[in-house]
Amino acid sequence: MFLPEVQARVQAVLPDVKIVAVLRDPVSRMISQYHHEARMGRAPASFEEFVAPSLETEWPPVGETEELRQRCAVPREFYEDQIRHWQSFFPAEQFCVPGFEELVKNSGSTLNELFAFLGLDPHLVDTSKVLNQGTSKGAAPVDSGLLDRLKELYREKNAGLSEFVGSKFAWCP
Repeated sequence: MFLPEVQARVQAVLPDVKIVAVLRDPVSRMISQYHHEARMGRAPASFEEFVAPSLETEWPPVGETEELRQRCAVPREFYEDQIRHWQSFFPAEQFCVPGFEELVKNSGSTLNELFAFLGLDPHLVDTSKVLNQGTSKGAAPVDSGLLDRLKELYREKNAGLSEFVGSKFAWCP
């Protein structure tokens, strides 16, 4: 979703594709991404160092994919910009945009909404097991001032998201 050149390639190959974009609280998603990158040996020593190079970066980013991974942590969660860009290639009817938190909280019903969107029959899904749980065990706490700055930035950058996609997100105004 993040790389701005992908949409045209997808449209050329799959013009009728149905797109599911599960959106997570931006700050939680970024912290999770940092821990993932750290486990893979691709992140600096601290979350603050991971975020700092991209605090002033806008979307769309410019650069090679690996470079963007290293210096574009912050704009990855500019969801509204990215979905608006995708919808310049595909009509809104081809999108389903649930919240990650809703998917976790009400897995069965949210999955059945996704199945209906995809034209599939309802299905009972065992949601009792967590299959992809990352860990931040032993991680240093994140500076609360930085977290507040990020929350405010994401509130601003995603201010029209809920209305635009027709879904309400607890973390979005």
